[in-house]
Amino acid sequence: EKEFLPYLRNSHPEILKSIRDTGQLTEETINALKAALEEFKKTFTGGKQ
Repeated sequence: EKEFLPYLRNSHPEILKSIRDTGQLTEETINALKAALEEFKKTFTGGKQ
């Protein structure tokens, strides 16, 4: 968790902007978060599943 927020800020600022601007988690934002989390897991684990 500690590393995920900085990752989002650097790699996917549009997701955080959407949440800030709307104050909601839309289905589109949730899907973007899920995709970002999958990318993060790959970098965090060095590509291991």
